[in-house]
This record gives sequence, structure tokens and C-alpha cells, in this order.
Amino acid sequence: MCTVQLVKFEPTLYLAAIERFGISRLCVTPGTIYGLVNNLSMLKDGMATVASNPERKFNIGSVKAILCGGTSIPLAKLKQYMAYFGGASVIIAYGSIETTSLITACACQEVLLALPGVLYPNSSAMVIDEHGNETGGYGELYISGPHVMSGHVGKGMRSPFVNGFYPTGDYAWVAANWTVSIRGMLVDVVDTKNSPIALTGIENMASEHLAVKDCAAIGVGPRDAAQVLLFVVLEPSIVSPKDINHWIQTRVEFDIECKEVQEIPKLSNGSIFRQFLK
Repeated sequence: MCTVQLVKFEPTLYLAAIERFGISRLCVTPGTIYGLVNNLSMLKDGMATVASNPERKFNIGSVKAILCGGTSIPLAKLKQYMAYFGGASVIIAYGSIETTSLITACACQEVLLALPGVLYPNSSAMVIDEHGNETGGYGELYISGPHVMSGHVGKGMRSPFVNGFYPTGDYAWVAANWTVSIRGMLVDVVDTKNSPIALTGIENMASEHLAVKDCAAIGVGPRDAAQVLLFVVLEPSIVSPKDINHWIQTRVEFDIECKEVQEIPKLSNGSIFRQFLK
């Protein structure tokens, strides 16, 4: 049996390291972003405090550049994080182990405009639909290029490649100018009665509400007619799950049920542990 360890982020230790070593470049995951956004208060002149110890002030003004990757991050949370490091340039990276790092990258200004990432140089991409055909719409992203692995180590292992392309398992769309829009992992797309729904899209929308500290969506019910269940961590004494449910229903064309929880289970890179929620 596989054991999954949930790692607790410690914002005090993180900020103390930035201050002590004058760190100028950060490589972060969404897990780090959530850990700071939900605990950090900014003062002026690059000084910050954490909720657990408001008397202790940290100087984080040394940070000039930030690289973020690992999993998707709601735009609302990214905006909050960027405000803490106002003068820093931010790059959002998307990739996988099998592609030895990057598939696309996008500057923060482009992310805020909801623009897709730019494909890695000297690589090719295509999108395959549920019937195994190449499509100009959304589907599974396939990647080929010199940075993609040659294959898995070991005899008898089935090659994952299809006509020289590696299937990423991600739900995406590729434009004519080779920019790529990612909507999350293919396994996190559920089929409702109306249409396929990317759970990350629901999470991004819910995160725009000021009372939502964190959230996670799953699909429940029949495979081809699933219902979306949204777990929310709320700011205390502001709204109820019923209020959030009503707010969301004015923005979507299908039913979503909201449930309040104290914490969203996540892996060390910030990915939601959806199987635990199910």
C-alpha cells in the first residue's frame, strides 16, 4: 500500500530564511503560495508579519524574481502573492518529470490577462480528443522535443509514446501560434449532464470570493452525469457555505453543492489530494 505524507508549510521559517540570506530568487509551488497568502500580512518597505507571531517582522524586500510551478494556482491567490513581492518578476512554469522540466512558461503580466503559456523552444505539441483523433479544441496534450525523455528504464515496460509524442495526461488547447492553455489534469475533468467541466476552473472561480481562503472540487455520481461537489475553507464569521453556493450558481449553468471544511488536504507541491476528499 502506498503511503502519502501531507507536509505542513511553515511560513515563519520560510520568511526567516529569506531575511537571513537576503534571497533574491524564489522557486515556489502553489503550496508555498497558499501557506503565505493565508498567514502573511504586509507592512511597508518590504516588511512582513505572520498571523501566528504578529510581533516578529521579516524583511523580504530582497526578492527580485519568482518562478512558480508544480500544479495550477487560482488567479486570485496569485494576485495576492504577487502583491507581497511587488517589485519581483514572476514566471509561471508548466512541465513534468518526463519532459525534464518545462513544457511552457508565461510571465506574470500574461497570466493576469489570462493568456496561455508559450511552448518550449524546439518542441512540438498536439491535442488528442477522447476518440484518439487530433483536434483543434480541448483534449489531452501530447508533447515531442529534445527535452522529452527517451523512455522508461527497465525491460518489459510499455512505451508511453504515440507516434513519437508523449501524452502528458493534461487537459489543454494549443493555438496556431504555439501557445498552450492548460485547464488541469485530464483526470480532473468530469462529465456533467451539460458538458465536460474542468475542476480547476471551478476552484479558480470560487477563489475569487473574498471569504474563500481555499477550496477543492471533485466529481461525484454517475461517470457521464457527475455532480460537482466543492469543499471550501472560509474566513470566519463572514458567509456560510449556502451563501457561497448561491454566489457560484449565478456564474455557472449546472448544480454545485458546497461543503465547509477546516482544511484542504494537499501534497507537498500544493496539488489537491482529491482521492482523500472522495
